[in-house]
Amino acid sequence: SVNKISQEQNDDATVNKASVNYFSFAEIALQQNDIEAAIIYLKNADISAPDNIYIKEKLLEILGLKAFFNAEYRDMVIKLGEDYYSRKLYSEKILSILAEIYGLDENPKKAKKFYKLAIKTKPSIDNLVAYYIFQEKFYPPADQSLLEKALEFPWENKEKLLRIAKLISDIDLRKGLEIYKQVYAKWNDEKTLTSLLTAHEKLGNTGRILELIQERINENKDVSDPLKTFLIGKYYTTRQYEKVIENKDLCFKVNTTEILKFLFFSAIHLDNVDIGIRAGRKVEEINDMPEDVKPTFYSYFGKLFMDIKKEEKAVEYFIKCNNVNVLRNLILEYNLETDEEKNKLKNTFELFYERTENKEFADYLLGIFYTRLEEKEKALIHLNNLSLDFLKENELLIITAAMYLQNSLNLQKAKELLEESEITEFTSNEIIAGMLIVENDSLSFSILKNEIRENPTPHISTFIRYSFLAEKYDSIENLVSLMEKGVKLFPNDADILNALGYLIAKNNMEQKYSYAETLLKKALDIDPENEMIWDSLAWLYFKMGETKKAIKAMKIPLTKKIENSEIAYHLGEIYLKLNKKNKAKKYLKLAVELGNEDESVKLSNKLLKTLFKEK
Repeated sequence: SVNKISQEQNDDATVNKASVNYFSFAEIALQQNDIEAAIIYLKNADISAPDNIYIKEKLLEILGLKAFFNAEYRDMVIKLGEDYYSRKLYSEKILSILAEIYGLDENPKKAKKFYKLAIKTKPSIDNLVAYYIFQEKFYPPADQSLLEKALEFPWENKEKLLRIAKLISDIDLRKGLEIYKQVYAKWNDEKTLTSLLTAHEKLGNTGRILELIQERINENKDVSDPLKTFLIGKYYTTRQYEKVIENKDLCFKVNTTEILKFLFFSAIHLDNVDIGIRAGRKVEEINDMPEDVKPTFYSYFGKLFMDIKKEEKAVEYFIKCNNVNVLRNLILEYNLETDEEKNKLKNTFELFYERTENKEFADYLLGIFYTRLEEKEKALIHLNNLSLDFLKENELLIITAAMYLQNSLNLQKAKELLEESEITEFTSNEIIAGMLIVENDSLSFSILKNEIRENPTPHISTFIRYSFLAEKYDSIENLVSLMEKGVKLFPNDADILNALGYLIAKNNMEQKYSYAETLLKKALDIDPENEMIWDSLAWLYFKMGETKKAIKAMKIPLTKKIENSEIAYHLGEIYLKLNKKNKAKKYLKLAVELGNEDESVKLSNKLLKTLFKEK
């Protein structure tokens, strides 16, 4: 203790036997975490050696720690510190402690005074950084030159430099990144790497993050398992499956379910059966997979064996999967374009039917499979084996109804199943019409039309779907009449208002032009940025012969990228009427290039050929 005190103080005269004894007991008390006793001994040491600065520093340091949790100790620090200062028995450390406690005591004026004195007495990384943080709290913005001065000191303490880098990053992330780079270059350990990676992440430099970790791994430097797992996880989530496979040895070495799961599914994506099976077996051995992940894992493990025609093993894992929706999605992943692929699934799921105790489970999957193959009779055999309880329990009523429509157009069966579902927003007829709209649009139209006529409150989408099909299958009078019912039911729906307004314009119903204008303006009040509604209003004005109003209404569509052939065609016609032929030609050609509305493409082509001699 004598040596310690005299080395710090550089003045043997201030050391006496009593102060040494008290200081020794204080250190023992601190080792035993007896702070109160340490304070008493240090106070006695201070009394015994009144000129010893080092003892005063230790006393204030411990009192200062207590002051963070107990306001009484703040008063002690301030009283002692001010006394030492008045007697000129102080050091940079004493001044810094006093400044910090004044700041804690919400006395910024005094704190500022002692921070400045501490820095003037002996600038250091600690007091420069502490003064900067103080300024941030009480006198923002803080003086950034304080941090720059702190960086001029020898780089000896990693933690302090990381703290400075963090403070600079809060102001200028890129400047902070450069400091993190230098700190990492000096210490080259995982702690400094982690701080550097955090800065890169804030800047969105995902690629550089992965490069830094991978470089460290390639150089056989220490990398913790969590960081390795982070690397592989990032490769996986950014779909760099090849990188995951390249690090397969690392994954097997870490040997946790999390990292092996990334390896397993990367192998699935790349059809790497060998690595996939090896990783899958390791995951099984560890056996700590969350229950909600198991069905997906087992289904894809089975898929690996199915793809190499080991049906027995595939079925074993499909049975373990025990989740009808997961296996259904697996079947839907296959294109079924080749006989080899069809036979592979057929053999596996027929064997699955034989081996599983849950026959309805297998019937449903085979129903899906044969529906996709358009083998309707086989599909219906399996679908007819399904009980209502099974379909309800597994929430399969809607998709099974769709399969009945696809395989036999059995409207009654589909309706029975849909009425058992919990969907209340749509009627069963509305759902059926939606299912048929692509494959059998004429039947879909009939159902939609009857629904509008017979249902007092059809769903809003029923009117929209009907309007798409009615121009093909119904008279314009019926169409307008039924859409008017929609407007009455949904007077504040912009889509229905727009649909009816545009129908009137498109079909030259001159007696209803004023009504159409009212509808479209109301639709724009509801959805003022909708370019399709503005296009409808412009087309109405065009049909009314008010071409200037028409081009004015096209202002919003023209501010956006035009991606609809109908809008492009309308612009072509409007510009022709305004005798702006170059612009007209431009938009007519655009309508053809976009090619997403047949009638507009046909009319645009006709004008290009007749007026512009385009081939």
